[in-house]
Amino acid sequence: MADDTAGNPDGEIGDETFERVRDAVMSWLEVGPRDAGDLAEQLVDSGLYTPTGDHDADVDGAWDLVDEIVTTSDDTWVRDDDMVVSITARLAEGVVFTHRLSAEEIASGEVVESPNLAVLEWNAYDELRLRGGGRLRTGPAESTDPDRPWGPTVVWGPPGWLDGFEPGDLIAFDRVDIDVDVYPVEALGDGAAEVDALREYATGWVGDGRGSEETPIVMEAIAHDELLFSQPVPPVGELLEAAGLERRGHEWGWADELWSTVQERRDLNEAYTMSSYGFDTCCTRALERVRAAFEELQFREGEGGDVDLAAVARDLGHGDVARAFVNLQRGYAPAIVEFADTIAAAGGRNSANAHALAGLAHRWTGNALDAEAAFGRALGKDPACAVAAGELAELAADRGDISRAHALAVRDDDDEARVDWLAGERDRRAGLRPRAGRNEPCPCGSGRKFKQCCGRGGAPSLLDRMPFVQGRIVRFATHPDHEVGVFTLAVTAVGASGDVALDGLDRFRDDGFVIDVAVHEGGLALAYLAERGDLLPDDERRLVVSILDEPRRLWEITEVRPGEALVLRDTATGETVDVAERSGTEGREAGELVMLRVVHVGDDSVMAGVPIIVPLGERERVLALLEATPDAATFAEWYGSLYRLPTLTNREGHDMVLCRTELETDEEPGAVALAFDALFTRDGEETTWHESVDVGGETVIGGTIRLDGTSLVVESNSEERQDRLVSMFEEILDAWVVDDERQPAMEAVARRRADGAAEGTGDASGADGAPSGLIAPEDAPPEIREALLAYIEDHERRWVDEPIPALGGSTPREALDDPTRREDLFALLRDMRRRERAQGAGGVAMSADRIEALLGIDVGS
Repeated sequence: MADDTAGNPDGEIGDETFERVRDAVMSWLEVGPRDAGDLAEQLVDSGLYTPTGDHDADVDGAWDLVDEIVTTSDDTWVRDDDMVVSITARLAEGVVFTHRLSAEEIASGEVVESPNLAVLEWNAYDELRLRGGGRLRTGPAESTDPDRPWGPTVVWGPPGWLDGFEPGDLIAFDRVDIDVDVYPVEALGDGAAEVDALREYATGWVGDGRGSEETPIVMEAIAHDELLFSQPVPPVGELLEAAGLERRGHEWGWADELWSTVQERRDLNEAYTMSSYGFDTCCTRALERVRAAFEELQFREGEGGDVDLAAVARDLGHGDVARAFVNLQRGYAPAIVEFADTIAAAGGRNSANAHALAGLAHRWTGNALDAEAAFGRALGKDPACAVAAGELAELAADRGDISRAHALAVRDDDDEARVDWLAGERDRRAGLRPRAGRNEPCPCGSGRKFKQCCGRGGAPSLLDRMPFVQGRIVRFATHPDHEVGVFTLAVTAVGASGDVALDGLDRFRDDGFVIDVAVHEGGLALAYLAERGDLLPDDERRLVVSILDEPRRLWEITEVRPGEALVLRDTATGETVDVAERSGTEGREAGELVMLRVVHVGDDSVMAGVPIIVPLGERERVLALLEATPDAATFAEWYGSLYRLPTLTNREGHDMVLCRTELETDEEPGAVALAFDALFTRDGEETTWHESVDVGGETVIGGTIRLDGTSLVVESNSEERQDRLVSMFEEILDAWVVDDERQPAMEAVARRRADGAAEGTGDASGADGAPSGLIAPEDAPPEIREALLAYIEDHERRWVDEPIPALGGSTPREALDDPTRREDLFALLRDMRRRERAQGAGGVAMSADRIEALLGIDVGS
């Protein structure tokens, strides 16, 4: 076939051949929908695509070509779930969409396109014809809003095309090929099949906090079942709502989930970016001026003659304006480089800022070498250009030149953390070298003098460089340019924890494990390689790839050699590995479970990333999690769930909520006191009473009532009790509520613990930063301190006779009598004791001693 593909290992073809291949693919699709892989096979088998002669390689290349042909044109639709390709015109045969007319639409002759008619013009553009004569056209309506020059997209026809219709009429748009018939609906189907299909196929476009316009959802449904919308059914918008979706702006999302539109995410990203860079009003104004100049020069075709290039160059040097601008316009990186070159051409010292801008744009597109050169040009123009010096310091660190990186970082006085980080790495490496006098024998054992051997320095080993490699990636991930990935996972984790307060979000955003998930499963390490890979030594690049290839696994610590190593056993496979580890051995015990990656560097096995101690009670859940190869969001959700506080209940089975309600009454205080004496029990004080409640034959206090003149204060530990008492007083005393406060008991505990931690009097987490699940009595409000103890002890009594996943489904009593499970029980009790020790004296948590007593285990043995 074509000469321009023969022998070309990359499979690149010319425009003429591309058109011939495209025509062939379209002709094959005329027969009916085809799998994209089958089309690629046919391209190779027919001889239309023969770049290498290796059939498997040819099919891969042909598949990429088919993908380009079918995804870059509205003439075809590719199903999201199975890559089956259809000709759009065939899908449009016989489709009928309905719309309820408004008075405004009839008066203007313009029908709002979205959501009901969005698919009507798919692939036809302005070619649709009315069967009665004339064309149907689409375009934006005029707007009366000065901030929005255009209104919504509308469909209009020839003059009078909507004559005869009334407001509220349901009309049908019946399309065959490019001809459309518009008529009033007389018989309307229920649309049940359409609702089911829209609900099913929306999952490919909607979810995970994101929405979608209606067009791909409807097209996906029709592509799977061409009989859908073949007769009039309710309008698309109504069907989507019936399918469980809600509309916001131009997009649809699941009504029962939190989600955001593209514009909302853009607005959030902009606000977050400016916050991350610490923008003040002056920074925001400078950024706005730069963006306005960019639009003038790039998008208005020659209308940017009035742009003051020197002023733009000055604005780019204002704080982090250049970094924020590139971050927010990252999709236009090539245009930003052109913009920067235009500004730099104006010359002057401030042109250094333009070169730095070009470097930032190159870095975003993964052109690290071009970025390095641009930053170098910026420093050549102005050695004090802080942005260029700081960015070049990062790139020098990637090359492994710590001394140069530190010298450059010192010039950027806006990032003292970078200076400290590089100084710390320089000192760490110096500490790795053997120490001896110049003429003494080298400590490495070579037999040579120190000055002739290790005293000369030289590059540290890959194992010695590994912490710095991982540290660079973490810096990359937590930089404002990329931190949105960490922020998204923090939002997921905080949602799973139930602590949706801002301090909860901040805790997870700074959490080492969440950042580690963003780096590995979240793709930020891959982004680092794409951007900086050309600068890295080959062995460091291979190291990062090997870490990414190694999954997290759940290990049991079987031996601890303090300051030296941990011996780990894979709980899924039984594989044992000796992991070289110094500081990570501190505080660890045999029998603990730890989730981490283990990679091989030379002859050593080492930990990679952030390890996390896993409670034994989570063992089965974590094994199931890892077996499912979870994505970043799933890991974040699991991790956040570890922090979810338990729900406490009172003796009546109500959720414990601390309630306080203040009421006023016009009744005479003495009469109220007499009434209360008849209804409640005085606690010995003149104006305080307790409500007594019978629970299983035992009397418990249901609430406390205090009387102060005409004011009543009612307190209880459940909303049910509180509502009962308040309703009683509203009725018998004609009282009215003036203040009402309610807070879940465990939320009150969490808040007190967080406040204590902020004041240095408490700790909201256990050892290693993992959630402890333990509550000190002094942290608990007095109202629930006793309830906490009773709750835990009651739980322990039930726990010893309940199936426990960590014991393979056996109860603790059964495990004690089962030789195959006894050691698991003892490991669980050791884990319990470790957590008690982490909490300290007075902790309210499950007690290993109490459990052993319930099981009849001799505590002293």
